[in-house]
Amino acid sequence: MEADELNLLFEVFEDAPRQGPGSIETTRHALRLLPDSLRVERVLDLGCGTGGSTIVLAQHTGAHVTAVDIHPPFLAALRARAGELGLADSITTVAADMADVTSLGTGFDLVWAEGSAYSIGFENALRSWRPLLRSGGCLVVTELVWFVAEPAERARAFFADEYLDMRDEATRIDQARDVGYELVGSFRLPAEDWRAYYAGLEAPLREAISRRGDREIYTTLQLEREIYETCGDDYGYLCAWPCRSWQNQRADPRPPDKPMQQTGLRPAADRQDVGRHDGSPAAHSGRSHNSPFAPADHITLAVQALSNQFRGNPMQDQAVSMAVRKIARITGKSGQSEQLRLALARLESATRHEPGCVEFTFFQAISDPDSFVLLEHFIDQSALDAHMQLEHTRAFFSAQLLDSVTAVDVPRLS
Repeated sequence: MEADELNLLFEVFEDAPRQGPGSIETTRHALRLLPDSLRVERVLDLGCGTGGSTIVLAQHTGAHVTAVDIHPPFLAALRARAGELGLADSITTVAADMADVTSLGTGFDLVWAEGSAYSIGFENALRSWRPLLRSGGCLVVTELVWFVAEPAERARAFFADEYLDMRDEATRIDQARDVGYELVGSFRLPAEDWRAYYAGLEAPLREAISRRGDREIYTTLQLEREIYETCGDDYGYLCAWPCRSWQNQRADPRPPDKPMQQTGLRPAADRQDVGRHDGSPAAHSGRSHNSPFAPADHITLAVQALSNQFRGNPMQDQAVSMAVRKIARITGKSGQSEQLRLALARLESATRHEPGCVEFTFFQAISDPDSFVLLEHFIDQSALDAHMQLEHTRAFFSAQLLDSVTAVDVPRLS
């Protein structure tokens, strides 16, 4: 889609209740179906739009939600609504392209993507976003799929132009497994979500046509609705929640592919936080995962989180007995906290693509920016030894940003 058309589309959606099929109840339903054992404290909402799902996620999980979209006016609307609902401290907005995941952080318990994966290619999205999740974390994604083997020719012709890579449900589920996820469940979005979405577009589209005249993108939106009204039984959105599978961690060590489609827009350079725990720009920015806890508390919480990853899972007992898990407390040289944070971010990104890495996540203390905590989990000692010899690890230590490093082994909790 050309940039001019995309901007016209954004203009219509700015005034619409939602930017795609879905509803508050469907988001709630998906949340209710997540595993009971899933601890949700940090959520990443990719392609959040004006926040139709973001608000529900913040309200119903009690977690901090990082909401990402490429269109700043969507985020401005979300911030305003969050403020009205008293959720300013629960939501951070980030203006960025979903194809560029390097700035989003890692270790999220839940990554949410309603109707957005297609924009960078479904398989590429799942592969790119997998490192964002902590081990055992869940990705909830809705994807447009064929429900029937032989869809109506009119629908097939329309989506051949609009979404050439559209596949059936079974194919998408298989693709999720192939890139290292374990499927927890799935359901189809109800027809009511589609009808409500199109009803919400009526007034904004009418006003846009009155203001701008006939445009190709407006005609496409109108035709899309007609196609759904006549062929809607043949296709729809599949909502699936695959979890990042520990067993499949080694299956695909490749870095994410370059995006299959580009919007022509670059990621926004600015980052705006709805609310910060301490009023500091560092509270939710960058790759560090800041905490209001003192560093000592930070280590205690990290030990609990890492040890609990395999609690109560006898199928993994043998593998876990060989695993190497460490907590490293890092103190940087005075005045170089930002350089160290960026160096840790690069190390984290590279390490999480190593075939022997299960988890590699760092945190930065709010009360002491020079203090960091690093969670390390490798499948065995040889994987850790190999990690220490790799170029990105050597580059990190050769930068001479460290004042001290103290590492402790993490015992498995029964």
